Amino acid sequence: MSVLEEMERTRSTLLNVIDILNEDALDHKGMIGDWSIKNCLAHIAGWEDWIVQTLQAGLSNGQIPDHLRSALQDFNAFNADQVAEREELTPDEQLTELHRVRTALMTIVGDLDEATLNKPQPWAGKDRSIAFYLNILPHHDEEHLADIQSAVQKLRQ
Repeated sequence: MSVLEEMERTRSTLLNVIDILNEDALDHKGMIGDWSIKNCLAHIAGWEDWIVQTLQAGLSNGQIPDHLRSALQDFNAFNADQVAEREELTPDEQLTELHRVRTALMTIVGDLDEATLNKPQPWAGKDRSIAFYLNILPHHDEEHLADIQSAVQKLRQ
């Protein structure tokens, strides 16, 4: 299975798990640590948006801006910022944002050939390719899928 197919599979699985929930359930705080399921989706969208911005910058001028590099210095601060930035979104708006970011990513990588995807990029870090970053996404979705499934079970009780 290609990384793009794996990305689609994991995202579909994640969305299917929450499909049965209403907006109140998605926005219920304290289901995943202090977060709601909506906040967890904001976190996922935040990192995926980071990849989109990083790819856009790296592919256009060969450099990653400092504000994007700083996210790698303090994951917790970046996570908190991304969730806070999207806090005012309704659950439906957050789902739209998640879809928007994935569509933007697929637009970027859909135009790249296999050699470009797998070639180490000097701006991407030591021997890292675009495929390296793409391979993170299904694992990130799966990591949070377990949290979301647990939250859905709590909500059913």
